[in-house]
Amino acid sequence: MGFFDRLFGKKRAAEPVSFVREDNEQFRQAAEKARETFKYFWREYYWEQRRIVKGLSHAAVKAPFSQEIKGIIETEYMWLDDICFDGVNISGTLINQPNILTIVRKGERITDLPYREITDWLLAYGKKTCGGFSIQALRAQMDEQERRAHDEACGLDFGDGQNVLLAIGQEEHPEYLEQHPADINMSPGLRDYLDKHPAAANEADENGQTMLHHAAIAGNAQSVRVLLEMGANPRLRDARGNTAADYAKEIGWPQLANILNQ
Repeated sequence: MGFFDRLFGKKRAAEPVSFVREDNEQFRQAAEKARETFKYFWREYYWEQRRIVKGLSHAAVKAPFSQEIKGIIETEYMWLDDICFDGVNISGTLINQPNILTIVRKGERITDLPYREITDWLLAYGKKTCGGFSIQALRAQMDEQERRAHDEACGLDFGDGQNVLLAIGQEEHPEYLEQHPADINMSPGLRDYLDKHPAAANEADENGQTMLHHAAIAGNAQSVRVLLEMGANPRLRDARGNTAADYAKEIGWPQLANILNQ
């Protein structure tokens, strides 16, 4: 069974379309790596949504969609953008036109997709990419000329495929893996805001999540420290019954879980 993989859903002559099996060992390992590192995608996208001048040229997540057709379970792996994440589930807009499935369509808003089910994520700042694990698995099956043609068609720089970047600017600043620079730069503004609006530190959204929940989910250690200093209650639970520390531990920000459990 062939699986449809289209990178960005843009209609152009050079658009790369690949029919590949994504159930082999190489793609399985790529999907596991994508799920393990999704936190870096969300941290960057969290700050992207707060930028006045947007920095990312691409930000998308790939997930499987399955449907029984003529007695056979068919699966297509497709990309979503305009991502939201609540610590458990992702929602996003499908940017591919399904090849054979009829249960979803391009432009549809997909909700309640567990992030543990995604198979890839991709960020690009200009042409430089982060993530793209399944893309690298596909490129590994190509010769040098094919990889060059693939990358030119995408208009992106996927590097040598040996070292997949996880954070924008990681090559020059490896410390960005530990803390996003915007988290440091924006913390004085957060402190000033909470000084003027102290009640905001514990206000909850429609999911019962506070600023502390959101900061913990995005891995923003400095924001968490400021919120705690300004009166945020780490024991508050959201509609799922989770504290900010619960999300930090589950998603994989152990340093935040330690701060929140002090």
